[in-house]
Amino acid sequence: MDDYKSFARYYDLFLEPIMHRIRRRLVLWVKKYNVKTVLDMGCGTGKQLSFLPKNLFSFGVDISIHMLAQAGKNAQKKCLRGDVVSLPFPDRSFDLVYSQFALHEKDLSVVRKALSEARRILKPNGYLIIVDFANPAGSGLKVKLFKRGITYIESNAGDEHFHNFKIWWKNGGIDQIVENEEWRKVEDISFYAGNVKMSVFQ
Repeated sequence: MDDYKSFARYYDLFLEPIMHRIRRRLVLWVKKYNVKTVLDMGCGTGKQLSFLPKNLFSFGVDISIHMLAQAGKNAQKKCLRGDVVSLPFPDRSFDLVYSQFALHEKDLSVVRKALSEARRILKPNGYLIIVDFANPAGSGLKVKLFKRGITYIESNAGDEHFHNFKIWWKNGGIDQIVENEEWRKVEDISFYAGNVKMSVFQ
């Protein structure tokens, strides 16, 4: 079953106001580190790919046929149907693999397999970027408001999605998951009072 069947056509309209500054920040990072080959793991509608410099060798992979139908409008011929636990690329293919809000909805066993696949297709000294929810420890008003908003949105995304989100949220995001996966943290960039993090690993 495709969880995004009824929502795919509205996805960018709804989320782009939230995502725009994150997308721009990722593009700045790509330019700073001069990467040439890029994979969007769980690319959804392909919107981020449309922001990347045109001279890059870039592809996206997603399992949802309805999201990929939208991706055809944003990133023509760059998005393939595939599963993050079995990526259709040879070993050591990419300088950068990134994932934006694609992991928190998945079972932890799937997340770990996806990270293993990312490691496989990354070139030596390649980078992994995970943009996702982080559940900061702060108790300020902005932190609480963003937490409440995120929880409300996620609670309406389907039972399995919300169940996996709550586990991700309880664990504090990606950091605890990669702890024993031999990834080295390069930097963190925070958004929305720390409720969203762009975490860079090697």
